[in-house]
Amino acid sequence: MAHMVSVWSFAILCLIVLSGCPAKTPVNKESEPSAQADKSVGTARQTAKILDGALHQLRPENLGIDSDLKTAIPVLNTWIKIRKESEALPTVSEKTLAFFGEAQKEILESVIFDNADGTHIRDSILFDEVAGHVTTGASSDTERVNRVFFYCLRNVSLLSESEEELPLGAYDSLFLGRGTALARASVFFEIMRQLRIDAFVLAEKPVDALGEEWLIGVLVDGKVLVYDPIIGLPIPPGKSPSLLVNQPVATLAELEAHPEWLALLSPRKDQPYRLSTESVAKLKPMVVTDPRWSARRMLFLQESLTGNNSSLVAQALFGGEGEPGLWDRVSGSHSRWKELPPVAWPYPENRLQKMGKMTPTMAQLLQDSFRPFEAPVEMVVDPKTKQMSVGSSLFRQFRTRILQLGGEYSQAISAYVTIRQLSAIPGAYPPNIERVHLIAAEDAFFFSAISKIEDGDIKGGVALLTEYINRYRTRGRWRSVARVALVDGMLELGDLKGARNALDLPISQDPYRTLVTLIKNSLPAANEAESKAPAGEGQPAAVKPADSQPVETKPAAAKTEPAADKATEPPATEPKPNEQKSEEPKPEEARS
Repeated sequence: MAHMVSVWSFAILCLIVLSGCPAKTPVNKESEPSAQADKSVGTARQTAKILDGALHQLRPENLGIDSDLKTAIPVLNTWIKIRKESEALPTVSEKTLAFFGEAQKEILESVIFDNADGTHIRDSILFDEVAGHVTTGASSDTERVNRVFFYCLRNVSLLSESEEELPLGAYDSLFLGRGTALARASVFFEIMRQLRIDAFVLAEKPVDALGEEWLIGVLVDGKVLVYDPIIGLPIPPGKSPSLLVNQPVATLAELEAHPEWLALLSPRKDQPYRLSTESVAKLKPMVVTDPRWSARRMLFLQESLTGNNSSLVAQALFGGEGEPGLWDRVSGSHSRWKELPPVAWPYPENRLQKMGKMTPTMAQLLQDSFRPFEAPVEMVVDPKTKQMSVGSSLFRQFRTRILQLGGEYSQAISAYVTIRQLSAIPGAYPPNIERVHLIAAEDAFFFSAISKIEDGDIKGGVALLTEYINRYRTRGRWRSVARVALVDGMLELGDLKGARNALDLPISQDPYRTLVTLIKNSLPAANEAESKAPAGEGQPAAVKPADSQPVETKPAAAKTEPAADKATEPPATEPKPNEQKSEEPKPEEARS
């Protein structure tokens, strides 16, 4: 109801603004300056309210559920129409026009917002929120970068070899929590952008494939820190790699002086690192950008974003009047790059082209990927026939996922409990709906565990990840990334023995196998690890080997869920004390 009132208020406000002013009445000429000032203040307040209304509709939790682009974009265009009557919009430099080419000129120079602008703004809002809560408490820019890098490692699961790649943007890759190393890198770049920290691709030539030689560079304090986006680790400065957020990271200058450090990221001596030592000196930057970041309307909008609406929606590629642009900052960070022509990472543009050429099969796969976020689906009773039929999708999983990505972890964990309960009531829904519910329940299980980790409840997250791996140990959708997050948590708790056991867990087609091997090799010997393992109560259950019997657990086990979670469980799905609980259907059966 509140949202409806807000929408109607802004609609009426826009109508008043567009309908013009009432007839003029005689005024004293001496009062005209004051009247003009009052009018300017009133117009500024009106346009501020209009902009707030548009941004409210474009927020991730609203767009696509309580609002849509058809209603949000006209409000945004009303705002800019009023503003440009009294203010000049920024111009696009000839250098920028030449870089993007004639085909992109309309996007760059248009003063009218379109639907693609709406999703651009929505994406920026989400990544700004992620940047804020992920880096809270960091003591340096290097730690901020490391925190974001490992956040992406945990929250964007790499696809297995048998999964088909979908041409998803950074927002959808983070929302679904799945993608290639390229997609995961694109998420990292967008979060870095919101932190106003320049991150870019390092390669000898334009790269748009997993197997090519590329790294990530991040400009911090005038130096380029180097990260491996495929393995998922910072390049260590002559040390064994680790998952620590406060670890030092090798700079590009250090790597050029010590290219042998790359061998530290090779799992075996007979498997050389994918970049040769000679290629380090040939690495060049490719910035991550598209025309909308340099568009006139976006640059103008950026000037009006303050306070809670301070997301970065514009980032000029080239600077002017003493303020350097993105390429100016990046190319100026290394002596070899100062005379290089600007180059953009081709992956985002190539992804858009693939999206436009999707086959019906891929389009169906894309639709199926988002279906679990519609859960739960209501079952309704026909008042005449008394027959059950499929009702509306409630999109509770969607709303909860947005809460999680926005950093509202305690609320998300509580809400996920209800979704997890969907796996405890087999046969209550038609087979196609039950499949969606089972996938949603498994997703909610994993998302709950990761939420605990991100919220700082490492012990609770480790316990829930252990339970997840034991339950979905054979074909769980998240087992590979869950193992990585589990090991990270165990190491933070000082449980070296548990970490080693988790690293030894066999997982077929594991896209993290190189990372797992490197971390395993960096741990102390088994006898030393056992001597350092903490003792006493509160340790999570051990991860069971793949050939062991399944561990029967309730969808919301009392040992791993806080009291607040238990209160949210619907009584209809909670077994009674003396009632035998039905065996939970396995998600892999639902997807076969």
